[in-house]
Amino acid sequence: MASVGRRNGASITRGSDRSRAISRRHFLRAAAGAFAAYAAADPLGVPVGLHLGTFQGDLRKTLLEIAAIGYREIEIAGLREMRASELRRVLNEAGLVCKSAHWTLWEDESQIEATIDAATEIGIEYLVTPLPSLMGRGWFEANETPAGRRAVFEKMTLNDWRWNADWFNHVGGLAQKTNLQFVYHNHNFEFRKRGQGIDFDELLQRTDPSRVKLEFDCGWAVTGGCDPVAFLKRYGDRVAMLHVSDPKPGFRASTGPDASEPAAAIGRGAIDWKLVFAAAKSAGVQRYYVEAPSNLAGPSYDYLHALVV
Repeated sequence: MASVGRRNGASITRGSDRSRAISRRHFLRAAAGAFAAYAAADPLGVPVGLHLGTFQGDLRKTLLEIAAIGYREIEIAGLREMRASELRRVLNEAGLVCKSAHWTLWEDESQIEATIDAATEIGIEYLVTPLPSLMGRGWFEANETPAGRRAVFEKMTLNDWRWNADWFNHVGGLAQKTNLQFVYHNHNFEFRKRGQGIDFDELLQRTDPSRVKLEFDCGWAVTGGCDPVAFLKRYGDRVAMLHVSDPKPGFRASTGPDASEPAAAIGRGAIDWKLVFAAAKSAGVQRYYVEAPSNLAGPSYDYLHALVV
């Protein structure tokens, strides 16, 4: 019995080795396939980007932490005080690129030209204005105050939108001279009902499609009662980039200043991102940037990096 046991044991061991070898090959083959799919899963076929927001703290440390998560591209905002050459240096150190920046382009033409020069030095391709102005640059004069922003949300008229459209056409033309693209970023109030349409219709119909593109903020759109998939199907040729923000489940839709800012981790909120990115892909959208609280940057990256459309 002992001898048989040893023979049987040896036989079992050799069979187990073969089984393990086969299982290992299957595992490695499956893992390689899964890794290839995962590596190619970034929606739209470009790396997941992160909107940096208004910078506070040590920029180099922040950029290194962002790169450690896996991000390879950022969108900056509120970094006027930093020299373009210095920003480019710290980006290179962190292994990051910056193709898009938020700037409030309400200055005179000499200041706009200085902004364009700085953007070109950094390697930026898209200049984004994040809010419109009341006619006469009312928002620009109070751009750091809650009252100024609230006034924009509450008081925008069709004439204000028309004035903004004309100014955006002008700035877009200046940007085009150096191969930059001017872009407008929405919030929720653009989806306010106006007659048979919404306020956004006025801006889009009055602006030159080549001079003024959109950075479509999906979270703010949903907050304003807009279906992002339907919007992309209608206006997708105007959308150059997405802001990937997500309202928390159970949010209340509103086009007013009382609306809660989209603040869920991407993939854990109210939006079906597979449908959104499928529509964005069909529309030819080129880039996308996560906009979420800093503590949710990691989970948001993981979700999007694995998203197959």
